[in-house]
Amino acid sequence: MKGNNIPSYKRAALIIIALAFLSCFIPLSSAFSAQSQLTISYERYVSVFYSNQLHRFHNDLVDASVYYYISNSTYTSSYLGHATDVASDIYLYQVVPSNELLTYNGTIKLDLNQNGSLTVVSQIPQLIRLVVNSSSIEELAWAGLLMNNQTIKTNVYVNGTGSITLVFINGSSLTNVTFPLKVGEQTFSDSLKLVKIYPSLISHSSEKIEVQQNFPRRYVPEHEEFAISNNMITSSANYNTTLAYLNGSLVPALVWKGEGLEMMSLGFDRFSVEGNSNYQFTTIEFFGVNGTSIGYIHVTFISKSGSREFLFNNSSSNLMAGEIKWVLGKTSIPSSSIKANIKVKDLPVIITITDNDSIESTAFVNVSHVVFANEHNYHNKAYLVEVSINGTYRFVLITKDGNIYNVSLAEPEAITITNVTIDNRAHVAQKVLINGSQNVVFNVSPLYNQSFVVYKQVNGTIEPLNSTNYFIIQNKIFIYDDPSNVYYIVYGVTPTSSTNSTGPQSVSSNNSQQGTPLNSDLVIYGIIILIVAVIVILVLIRRK
Repeated sequence: MKGNNIPSYKRAALIIIALAFLSCFIPLSSAFSAQSQLTISYERYVSVFYSNQLHRFHNDLVDASVYYYISNSTYTSSYLGHATDVASDIYLYQVVPSNELLTYNGTIKLDLNQNGSLTVVSQIPQLIRLVVNSSSIEELAWAGLLMNNQTIKTNVYVNGTGSITLVFINGSSLTNVTFPLKVGEQTFSDSLKLVKIYPSLISHSSEKIEVQQNFPRRYVPEHEEFAISNNMITSSANYNTTLAYLNGSLVPALVWKGEGLEMMSLGFDRFSVEGNSNYQFTTIEFFGVNGTSIGYIHVTFISKSGSREFLFNNSSSNLMAGEIKWVLGKTSIPSSSIKANIKVKDLPVIITITDNDSIESTAFVNVSHVVFANEHNYHNKAYLVEVSINGTYRFVLITKDGNIYNVSLAEPEAITITNVTIDNRAHVAQKVLINGSQNVVFNVSPLYNQSFVVYKQVNGTIEPLNSTNYFIIQNKIFIYDDPSNVYYIVYGVTPTSSTNSTGPQSVSSNNSQQGTPLNSDLVIYGIIILIVAVIVILVLIRRK
């Protein structure tokens, strides 16, 4: 056979080299692999209580029909990232009120976990709804029909604390009881007088509903919609920044909220409901370390209550419908102690600093580093942070007490190669000229892959910077300071060297370097180079 065959050992070596390149870029895909660890939990309920009473002569009334309609859907799965169909069960009950007014004495047990799982045990019968209210977010947490002592397990979102309302059928009307709701177990005793009812199931059917799983877009208004009966409710909602509870910890969050009135005519098997309905959409996206999205919840709530009088009958209806969707991962959330509010090109941004010095934010966090800032009486320790939104970047300095100072990204005016004498020994150094005031950060490409110390020139002598004030990111030396105009990056010196230094002695300053501003596109260039390298390797392997 003609041609050049690559020996097997060379092929193996080329494959190993390709894998080595790929391993360098594995962290870049961590955001995508993290999505595969997300779980979606979805619950949807529609609950309608309808009463129709016929007139007799002399304006007397006789009960003609009382109906209770329930639709419920529950779904839990790994996050798919696209819409999926979920089964919904539909039940229609005919309710016959008795002539018995009974007093029910019993306990209501509530058990709420930090992850939002709620368990309710009611010793009082005829329970049909659980409605949760927290931070002005209303949720239909459950709908059904319990005629005896049973346990309800559901999921709710409670932003710290809230309240829960239990709704009971009371003959041809409804009775509500409200209790405070917080994380932990609570037991309440209550006494209710209820007209005993005799429900009978008259129909059962099912249908498919579509559940969307897409994340909201950061700092972009949301379009919300909810289908109920033969109507579609839509709303557009803008965003606000806030701190919201997730698994017991406050984290930066974006909240989209839309609400209003909608004229609807809804058909439910044997009856219909017409008139204005109140609706409320709420979406909360939570952000963790480095501004990474760690999940979101979406809540829809619709309610309507009213009555209509006609010549031969009166009708009343009470409707509640809603859904709650959780898309969350198994993320450990550290507690935070420092909060800062800034703006990036007029967009509000929340930054929190955790107890382990991590940075959380509603924006993307590109750089974060603990620095020494005693010059400004910042109590020594401060946090240098760069965040970005929609391609706009901003550096800030945040102190331990939450004060915020702007930091300018400076471009070195000139970089030359020189020699600097430290402790009577000459070292190669880069001399960097900066034109800036107040807090600045700049970066320089290193000359050598060896230890170095950064000095600044003050009154003709050089002084070492605190070693926390310079660091390496993507093979760039980043330097933060309340600036001087001249800096020296001295190689072959460790931060433990003596700080008693003489003035610089330049022996050569003809070689110059261009300063490089912070640019996240370096990662993109690296990926392009990687792809080209892998293609070349594969072509070499396939050559005969």
